[in-house]
Formats: sequence, structure tokens, C-alpha cells
Amino acid sequence: NGRIAEESSGSAPVTEKMESDPQNQFIGVDVMHKAGYKGQGVLVAVFDSGFDKVNVSPFFSHVFSNDKIKGTRDFIRGTGNVFQYDSHGSKVLSCIAAYQEGAFSGTAPEVGLVLCVTEDIGSEYTVEEYNWLFAAEYADSIGVDIINSSVGYSYFDDEKMSYSYEDLSGKTTIITRAAVMAARKGMLVVSSNGNEGNNSWKYLNAPADADSILSVGAVNYDKTRSNFSSFGPTSDSRLKPDLSALGSWVKVIHDNNILFANGTSFSAPLSAGLAAGFWQAFPDMTNTEVIQYLKMSSHQATRPDTLIGYGVPNFTIAFNKARVNEGDLTDKFVVFPNPVTHKRIVYIYSIPELIY
Repeated sequence: NGRIAEESSGSAPVTEKMESDPQNQFIGVDVMHKAGYKGQGVLVAVFDSGFDKVNVSPFFSHVFSNDKIKGTRDFIRGTGNVFQYDSHGSKVLSCIAAYQEGAFSGTAPEVGLVLCVTEDIGSEYTVEEYNWLFAAEYADSIGVDIINSSVGYSYFDDEKMSYSYEDLSGKTTIITRAAVMAARKGMLVVSSNGNEGNNSWKYLNAPADADSILSVGAVNYDKTRSNFSSFGPTSDSRLKPDLSALGSWVKVIHDNNILFANGTSFSAPLSAGLAAGFWQAFPDMTNTEVIQYLKMSSHQATRPDTLIGYGVPNFTIAFNKARVNEGDLTDKFVVFPNPVTHKRIVYIYSIPELIY
């Protein structure tokens, strides 16, 4: 239920040079790309319902020609053919990895990819949480850095399996416990917060309640909450979502078509690609450090709330904060003259290279 894209309020942006420019510029990805960070060397796993026509779409041809797909697995049917079933995963993947010169770019088009089908579109049962768990174990075994999860669960076809809000404590649901374990293994889990804001449930879905992961809400271009975006906090009063990205009027790819889509299903992968580029720039960081810098870069970092979290992140701010903070004092100061003469010492501050 959490993966379904919803209609939202707001108006579409004016198209610029590339169809994806507005949503990328919204979080500073245009600057990230100009600085040379497109996710090279970062391995991203996408857990979803299917990746229909990705293998024949010209927007993904670079993925195959450059041997970027490092693994595929269908955990529902036990095969490796994930390029079928549903287009939801194709659209989610496009936010990260699609590319066609002059037309479209995902937020991290040079990442390595692991594509896993964990969501069965024909039904909703707890077994899909176990599929997610198995996929996370698989991802860990092959060295995945980032997991993007645009699926979420709160209620099931069998009502006896459904969760209550009290269950969203970060410690109860199967998928949330799996996400926490993945985070403790060092992977950065990026989860959509859910599209329940307009219905009776209204709260986030599992695994967005997990600790130490990046749960992403959806906003309009004016940075107000998209009306469908799920609310926090968790039932144990932790702030969620962690941050938000564009979830209304997002440009996505299916087959040879550029389409509009709405949902936290798409704000999450936009953020996952941002995280991939940022992590490429600072490869010695831990997953929790990446999360912290993205939070610190967000537009309401000093006044987070349970509607959109810390707000909309920005690569330039995150990059500059990290550059200023990296290293120790010996890297940042020069003593002059050396050796000291006439008991006079001059300290010269070495300014780190920043992006403007």
C-alpha cells in the first residue's frame, strides 16, 4: 500500500534544458554533477515491484553498455529476471539512474545497481516483508552501499496481519527490524515515508520508522508538504520523516516515455541519488555521517517537524559543511615562520576548497 503514487496539489514546473533539471536543481544535484559526482563507485540496490522495460529503454542503455548492473534477483518467484511485472520500479529507478543526453538525468546516473523484486503487486501479505529481509541479506553479501526502498507496509489483505500505529516503534515490524540491521551493517537505507497523509491511517509506513535510516517525505516545489505525504512521528516519538524531496510532479521514465508521477516513492530515490553523489565525494564517511550531513544541509535544519522533517537537502551546503569539518587542525593551519624567529608566530588558516 505504501508504494502507490498519489495525486497531489501544486503546479508543474516550467521545462528547462533537460526534463529532469527542475527536480535535480531543487536539491543541488546540478552542482553535484558539475563537480563530477554522479555516483561513480557507489553500489545502490533498489527493492521494488518490478522493472518493466528497463532492459529495452534507451534511457537505461548506458547502464547495460557500461556494465552497471551488478545483480538482479526476484525474491517472489526465485529467478533473476526482474525486467517485468510492474513499471513502478522502473519509474523509481529512473529517478536515480536514467540518462539520455539533452533529455533526462537521474540524480546519480553512474552508480552500480542491484535490482530486487520484493513486492508482489497481486496481493499484500507479510511474506513481502521477508522478501525485503532476504533482499537486504543479498545486498549486504555483495557490498551494496545504499538501499532504496519505495515500498512500505501497514495494512494487509489479511487484517490479522495488519499493524497498528503503536507497532511503528522502530522495533516491531519485520521489515523495520531488517532495515535497522542493514543500517548496522553499514548500508544507508533510504525509505519512502508513505503516501497515507490523505487517508485515515495518515502516518508513516514500515520500514520508515526504523532508526538510523533516511526516511523521506514529499514536498511541492514551494517546499510545502505534498498533501498525500505521510506524517510522523514514530510511535515512540522519534522525528520522521528525516527529510523531504520533490514528490509532486516528478518526471520519471517508463520505456521510451517521460511521465509525471507523484509520491514519496519518487522523493526517496531522488534523495538516494543525492546521497550516492555525496558519499562519492566523501567515501570515508559512515552511513550515519552521510545522513547527518544531509539533514544539516536541509532548509529547516534548525526547526525540523513531523511534516517534512529537516526539510529539503542541498548538495552544495552538505558538501561545504563536510569540507570545512574534514581533517584535523594540522591540515587547516600553517605556522609561519618556521623555524620561529624574534618570538613572533603567525598562524595562517588554510581555507578548504568549497563549491559555490
